[in-house]
Amino acid sequence: MFWNDNYDGVYKMNRIYICGHIKEESGDEAGRQFHFVEYPWRKELEEYLFKSFGLTYGDLCGYDGYENMQLINVRYFTELERRINEERVRRGIELE
Repeated sequence: MFWNDNYDGVYKMNRIYICGHIKEESGDEAGRQFHFVEYPWRKELEEYLFKSFGLTYGDLCGYDGYENMQLINVRYFTELERRINEERVRRGIELE
């Protein structure tokens, strides 16, 4: 998962596939799925991976690839929680 600031609005998620075929989705999800090597914002993604984790594309394909992808996704969802809470506070929505 990658948070792409190049999109407008609050929904900026992209699902990036490393190996194998892209799982077919429908609706908004379908337009937000990419293979890493064909990703239009690959440069930004590679910079994020290296600055945040010290990882390269090769690190996602190697022996530890799945562990590295899990680490990246854990951070994605942790940051997503922060973004959701910031938006909730901005809109004045209280927690239940």
